[in-house]
Amino acid sequence: MRRHGAKDHHGCHCGVGDDKRRRLRQHRQAADVRGGLCEDEWNPLKSVYLTGGVRYDDFDTFGSSVTGRATGAWLTDDRSLKLRASYGTGFNSPSFLELYGVATGYAGNPDLRPSAPAAATRALTGTFRAMPAR
Repeated sequence: MRRHGAKDHHGCHCGVGDDKRRRLRQHRQAADVRGGLCEDEWNPLKSVYLTGGVRYDDFDTFGSSVTGRATGAWLTDDRSLKLRASYGTGFNSPSFLELYGVATGYAGNPDLRPSAPAAATRALTGTFRAMPAR
């Protein structure tokens, strides 16, 4: 992680990877996944926090996918309440078991396709102090 100066209230994370998935003996199948990601965190005001990220994955079985996420949060000055929201997209590829697995009462389906879900959330959370005993 690279952190900018304390005055900037800013941080950026990036990474790359390569994942060779296991081969199933009965189908002689293997999968290779390569990808990279970057996420940026920014605190433009004392009580405002923003995060944005993007991810790229290249599946040799299903092609490539670009997904992202954005979040924002606002805290009260005493930090007892937080209002936050987020939006993100995803990519779910079928597992090897789902595609090619064989077990008692189960057979994989090589015709399965990936899904690309999206989700949004919003929440108000708080920290409540205990009431003093009377």
